Amino acid sequence: MFNKLALLCAIPFMTMTANVYAEEVPAADPNALENAMTEQVEVGYFDIKPDIVTNLAQSDSKERLHYVRLKANIMVMDSNDLPLLQEREALIKDTIISILGSKVFSDVNKPTSREEIRSECLQKISDMMYEKDGRNIVQDFLIINFLYQ
Repeated sequence: MFNKLALLCAIPFMTMTANVYAEEVPAADPNALENAMTEQVEVGYFDIKPDIVTNLAQSDSKERLHYVRLKANIMVMDSNDLPLLQEREALIKDTIISILGSKVFSDVNKPTSREEIRSECLQKISDMMYEKDGRNIVQDFLIINFLYQ
Protein backbone atom coordinates (compact mmCIF):
# COMPACT_ATOMS: atom_id res chain seq x y z
CA MET A 1 0.00 0.00 0.00
CA PHE A 2 2.86 2.30 0.84
CA ASN A 3 4.32 1.66 -2.63
CA LYS A 4 1.04 2.63 -4.29
CA LEU A 5 0.83 5.82 -2.23
CA ALA A 6 4.43 6.74 -3.05
CA LEU A 7 3.77 6.09 -6.72
CA LEU A 8 0.64 8.25 -6.71
CA CYS A 9 2.58 11.10 -5.10
CA ALA A 10 5.48 10.76 -7.53
CA ILE A 11 3.38 10.83 -10.73
CA PRO A 12 2.47 14.56 -10.54
CA PHE A 13 6.12 15.49 -9.97
CA MET A 14 7.25 13.40 -12.95
CA THR A 15 4.71 14.98 -15.27
CA MET A 16 5.63 18.49 -14.10
CA THR A 17 9.30 17.74 -14.68
CA ALA A 18 8.56 16.39 -18.16
CA ASN A 19 6.54 19.51 -18.99
CA VAL A 20 9.37 21.78 -17.82
CA TYR A 21 11.87 20.01 -20.05
CA ALA A 22 9.43 19.97 -22.96
CA GLU A 23 9.03 23.73 -22.73
CA GLU A 24 12.79 24.30 -22.87
CA VAL A 25 13.10 22.75 -26.33
CA PRO A 26 12.20 25.22 -29.10
CA ALA A 27 9.47 24.17 -31.47
CA ALA A 28 10.71 22.73 -34.76
CA ASP A 29 10.00 24.68 -37.92
CA PRO A 30 7.73 22.51 -40.09
CA ASN A 31 9.28 23.99 -43.26
CA ALA A 32 12.89 23.45 -42.12
CA LEU A 33 13.24 20.07 -43.84
CA GLU A 34 11.67 21.35 -47.05
CA ASN A 35 13.93 24.42 -47.06
CA ALA A 36 17.02 22.28 -46.49
CA MET A 37 16.06 20.00 -49.38
CA THR A 38 15.54 22.89 -51.80
CA GLU A 39 18.89 24.42 -50.84
CA GLN A 40 20.74 21.19 -51.63
CA VAL A 41 22.23 21.18 -55.11
CA GLU A 42 23.13 18.11 -57.07
CA VAL A 43 26.35 17.81 -59.05
CA GLY A 44 25.80 17.24 -62.76
CA TYR A 45 27.91 15.80 -65.57
CA PHE A 46 27.64 16.88 -69.20
CA ASP A 47 28.79 14.11 -71.54
CA ILE A 48 30.44 15.45 -74.69
CA LYS A 49 29.21 13.19 -77.49
CA PRO A 50 30.47 11.93 -79.84
CA ASP A 51 34.17 11.61 -78.99
CA ILE A 52 36.24 14.46 -80.39
CA VAL A 53 38.67 13.34 -83.09
CA THR A 54 40.96 15.88 -84.74
CA ASN A 55 44.34 16.13 -86.44
CA LEU A 56 47.33 17.41 -84.54
CA ALA A 57 49.36 20.30 -85.90
CA GLN A 58 52.44 19.37 -87.91
CA SER A 59 55.81 20.71 -86.79
CA ASP A 60 57.30 19.77 -90.15
CA SER A 61 55.59 19.36 -93.51
CA LYS A 62 57.46 16.08 -94.03
CA GLU A 63 56.20 14.67 -90.73
CA ARG A 64 53.43 12.12 -90.99
CA LEU A 65 49.93 13.14 -89.95
CA HIS A 66 48.90 12.45 -86.34
CA TYR A 67 45.52 12.61 -84.68
CA VAL A 68 44.02 12.66 -81.20
CA ARG A 69 40.76 11.24 -79.89
CA LEU A 70 39.21 12.58 -76.68
CA LYS A 71 36.18 11.54 -74.64
CA ALA A 72 35.34 13.97 -71.84
CA ASN A 73 32.72 15.15 -69.36
CA ILE A 74 32.17 18.57 -67.89
CA MET A 75 31.26 18.67 -64.20
CA VAL A 76 28.92 21.39 -62.92
CA MET A 77 28.06 21.98 -59.27
CA ASP A 78 24.34 22.41 -60.01
CA SER A 79 22.65 19.93 -62.34
CA ASN A 80 20.12 22.67 -63.20
CA ASP A 81 22.91 24.25 -65.30
CA LEU A 82 23.14 21.25 -67.67
CA PRO A 83 20.70 22.75 -70.23
CA LEU A 84 22.98 25.78 -70.47
CA LEU A 85 25.87 23.51 -71.45
CA GLN A 86 23.62 21.83 -74.00
CA GLU A 87 22.94 25.24 -75.58
CA ARG A 88 26.67 25.98 -75.75
CA GLU A 89 27.73 22.50 -76.91
CA ALA A 90 28.97 23.70 -80.30
CA LEU A 91 31.13 26.39 -78.69
CA ILE A 92 32.48 23.89 -76.16
CA LYS A 93 33.44 21.42 -78.89
CA ASP A 94 35.03 24.20 -80.96
CA THR A 95 37.10 25.27 -77.96
CA ILE A 96 38.35 21.72 -77.36
CA ILE A 97 39.11 21.14 -81.06
CA SER A 98 41.04 24.43 -81.20
CA ILE A 99 43.14 23.41 -78.20
CA LEU A 100 43.85 19.91 -79.52
CA GLY A 101 44.47 21.10 -83.09
CA SER A 102 47.13 23.53 -81.90
CA LYS A 103 49.21 20.75 -80.34
CA VAL A 104 51.99 18.91 -82.14
CA PHE A 105 52.71 15.24 -81.56
CA SER A 106 55.56 15.97 -79.14
CA ASP A 107 53.10 18.00 -77.01
CA VAL A 108 50.68 15.10 -76.53
CA ASN A 109 53.33 12.39 -76.33
CA LYS A 110 54.65 13.59 -72.93
CA PRO A 111 53.64 11.92 -69.64
CA THR A 112 52.16 15.22 -68.39
CA SER A 113 50.27 16.07 -71.58
CA ARG A 114 46.92 14.67 -70.47
CA GLU A 115 46.85 16.86 -67.35
CA GLU A 116 48.06 19.92 -69.28
CA ILE A 117 45.32 19.48 -71.88
CA ARG A 118 42.70 18.89 -69.16
CA SER A 119 43.76 22.05 -67.36
CA GLU A 120 43.81 24.14 -70.55
CA CYS A 121 40.36 22.87 -71.61
CA LEU A 122 38.95 23.62 -68.16
CA GLN A 123 40.34 27.17 -68.21
CA LYS A 124 39.24 28.00 -71.77
CA ILE A 125 35.74 26.51 -71.38
CA SER A 126 35.28 28.30 -68.05
CA ASP A 127 36.37 31.60 -69.61
CA MET A 128 34.06 31.10 -72.59
CA MET A 129 31.06 30.28 -70.38
CA TYR A 130 31.76 33.30 -68.18
CA GLU A 131 32.05 35.54 -71.25
CA LYS A 132 28.74 34.29 -72.70
CA ASP A 133 26.67 33.95 -69.52
CA GLY A 134 28.32 36.18 -66.92
CA ARG A 135 28.99 33.36 -64.49
CA ASN A 136 31.20 30.32 -64.29
CA ILE A 137 29.24 27.11 -63.93
CA VAL A 138 32.05 24.70 -64.89
CA GLN A 139 33.57 22.94 -61.89
CA ASP A 140 35.89 20.48 -63.66
CA PHE A 141 36.81 19.00 -67.02
CA LEU A 142 37.17 15.23 -66.84
CA ILE A 143 39.04 13.29 -69.51
CA ILE A 144 37.55 9.81 -69.79
CA ASN A 145 39.58 8.54 -72.74
CA PHE A 146 42.62 10.07 -74.44
CA LEU A 147 44.20 8.42 -77.48
CA TYR A 148 46.80 9.73 -79.89
CA GLN A 149 48.63 8.31 -82.86
